[in-house]
Amino acid sequence: MLFYSSNFRLYLKLRYTLFNKLYNFLSNKWYIDYIYNQYIGNKVLNVCYSIFFKLIDKGFVEYFGPTGLVNMLSNLSFYIKKEHSGYLYQYLSFFFIIFFIILNVINFFY
Repeated sequence: MLFYSSNFRLYLKLRYTLFNKLYNFLSNKWYIDYIYNQYIGNKVLNVCYSIFFKLIDKGFVEYFGPTGLVNMLSNLSFYIKKEHSGYLYQYLSFFFIIFFIILNVINFFY
């Protein structure tokens, strides 16, 4: 038991001293983190921000996604509201025009 205990203490002592030396050698003594962050990390982040966030997320997805759909529907409702008069013959003529367009599209594909 005494032999095991002394070997274990020696093991812990060597382990922690070796780990501390390695940690002190690599932790900003050679400015590895600074060089990595300055020349690699920031460049990658800037490219990802300008391409993926600005172009794709703020450009394409916003224009064709929910924001674009809301803008299109609000513009469409504005024009429909302008055409609203309350006369029945206008509603019926609009309904028949749309109905005949749909029938022609269906007959075109079948």
